[in-house]
Amino acid sequence: MANECNNNLTVYGNPERLAAFRSAVTHEECLFSFEKIMPMPPILSHLRCEPAQYFEDTRISPLTHWYCRRNDAGDILEERPLTADEFAELAQLEHKSAFEWICANWGCQWAIADLSVDDCGDMLSYQFETPWTPPVGIIEALRLQFPDLEIIAKFDTPNDREAGYY
Repeated sequence: MANECNNNLTVYGNPERLAAFRSAVTHEECLFSFEKIMPMPPILSHLRCEPAQYFEDTRISPLTHWYCRRNDAGDILEERPLTADEFAELAQLEHKSAFEWICANWGCQWAIADLSVDDCGDMLSYQFETPWTPPVGIIEALRLQFPDLEIIAKFDTPNDREAGYY
């Protein structure tokens, strides 16, 4: 992973509300899924952009953005120009690539790694790593969705010698 950001998320509340929280963040085998908490617009999940589009230019054209569907191993199953409807859908979005959308909305560059979860009845504790920065957008979304729970988030980026609450 890139420079890791160690995160500790602790959630306090009554057991029924913690069960609702656990259900809201769990997706299939993943016990804490950013995609379940804040799903990316579907058009972005199958979008391939020319590299310059990620960092230099937010303009889109049929030559810079393509539909690309891959299997779980990453092999390309289908690649084609965007349809007129897909292009119109993309044009309505503020962020024109999955990477750009994830950084802006989740607060970090991609999903978590090295997850561990402790469930103590009236407290849930999640420890995980994200690349470079904490997932501030994810935590803000959870606080809005669960205002009755106490949600405490801490981070530590050892390589940058930064730590704090968010």
